[in-house]
Amino acid sequence: MRAEPTPGRDISAFALDLAPWMDDLYDPEVGLLWNPPGSFDGDGLRAGSVHLVPQSGWYAVSLAARGDGDRLATVVDALLARQHHAPGEAWDGTFARFGEWPEPTVGAVEWEDYDPNWRQFLGTTLTLLLRRHRDLLDPGRAARIEDAVRRAVAGEPEGRLAWHYTNIALQHAWLLVEWGDADAGHALAETIVGRWREHRTFPEFNSPTYDGIDLWGLALWRGHSSSDRLRAWGAELEAGLWQTIASRYHAGLRNLAGPYTRAYGLDLGRHVGLLGVWIGAAAGMDAAALPPLGAERVVAHSHDLLATPAVARAGTKAPAVVVGALQRFGGTERLVHDVITARPTHREATAWLAPHVMVGAEGGESDWQGWYQFVAGTVHWRRPDGSIGVLRYVPDGPPRGRAEPGLLRVGGPGRIEVHEPSPD
Repeated sequence: MRAEPTPGRDISAFALDLAPWMDDLYDPEVGLLWNPPGSFDGDGLRAGSVHLVPQSGWYAVSLAARGDGDRLATVVDALLARQHHAPGEAWDGTFARFGEWPEPTVGAVEWEDYDPNWRQFLGTTLTLLLRRHRDLLDPGRAARIEDAVRRAVAGEPEGRLAWHYTNIALQHAWLLVEWGDADAGHALAETIVGRWREHRTFPEFNSPTYDGIDLWGLALWRGHSSSDRLRAWGAELEAGLWQTIASRYHAGLRNLAGPYTRAYGLDLGRHVGLLGVWIGAAAGMDAAALPPLGAERVVAHSHDLLATPAVARAGTKAPAVVVGALQRFGGTERLVHDVITARPTHREATAWLAPHVMVGAEGGESDWQGWYQFVAGTVHWRRPDGSIGVLRYVPDGPPRGRAEPGLLRVGGPGRIEVHEPSPD
């Protein structure tokens, strides 16, 4: 990569800085991006071995922002060609998991042979592209995008998507309102809003990746909806989510205090979390929580950087007090307590943040033993060499963690893992 956040740069400028790197990943014979180094390592995929699908949609937004209509047309055609047409099947209306993946058949395995959530990720991206850059699309291609998004919305299986699947539910509610069944979209949105107002939290709580997707969904609600209700709810929840994030974010350590309901890494200085990009959008790229992006580095979870043009296009509105908290640590210790959910499962999160160390933990009834995305507790601290050390609490059963000043208190069976300096 040739792009580094520089002081004073905004998210749109950073998206342009990333454009040459994205262009280098482009395969003109296929019309999609290759997977970059550091992406999908957990799937055993070496760099440059598969073509990316929703991430190529984000690349299309970059091309549109740069006025490259010819390549944009090629990418859009490649994406639309990979939508599945299988009425009555669970994968109807979604898109190929990777460019090389064949059409699913009877017995196809969700998440391996197809990803149902590509409906929402590509549906939202293509809609934003159509609305903001229709002038770059010929009428026939624009009509095919409209048809594809309608089929993506209609193909969502009844009962698969619940309100508490936060990042996907936010996107789907917007798509329903804009393309499908507005009554159903408003009903889903109203449920999300009502449950948010109980504790000002989402069940997918405090995720370095999925908080970023939540902000994407809420930006669409607030700034890109035809519905007055969705715009008002989006403004309320977007500001509220930023406030919750800021209460647990340490600008000096450039990390969130745990716990994380879902995480792919424990240090935003060593892996790309989509929230880090959104922090740059809200507070300026010099405040972005991103790892070093030197030309020769393999950056863990690098494919999330490809969302930058879409983040810039969607935009965000963070309260002024939040922007200040994202830019600098206040200098004094603070304790934070959140009820994540009270029903049907009780979950609480606590955190303690001090100038050079922070602790976060969950206690409650959730039992995600063996699901490694769930991080029940963390300790982050500044090491003498300037890097970040991390401890992780892994319970064998429901978590019994609590953050106190200078202390991660845990109970019950489990273990503490040392992730220093690398989480591998």
